[in-house]
Amino acid sequence: MNLRLAHLESFELARYDNCMTKEIFTQTLRDYTRRKPFIPFVFEMNDGRRIVIDQPFVAFAEGVAGYLSDEDGLIDISCEDVRSMTFLSAETAQ
Repeated sequence: MNLRLAHLESFELARYDNCMTKEIFTQTLRDYTRRKPFIPFVFEMNDGRRIVIDQPFVAFAEGVAGYLSDEDGLIDISCEDVRSMTFLSAETAQ
């Protein structure tokens, strides 16, 4: 099993009542934003919204994040509102 798969499995197990823990939220964001080369990713929110992160410039700490979107301005994201985070692919972009 590679490390990415192990990380994703631990991420799945850390979800609780349709939200992510602060620790998993922070660690996953750290991993996703520091990846070289950067791959855009998507937050799937509990209310059904999808927030696409297309640049690695995300401020985050203690289970909250802020992202400045060209289209929507400043977006606040709380780990309690996040169902999942996944890399953006051609299928998820639609």
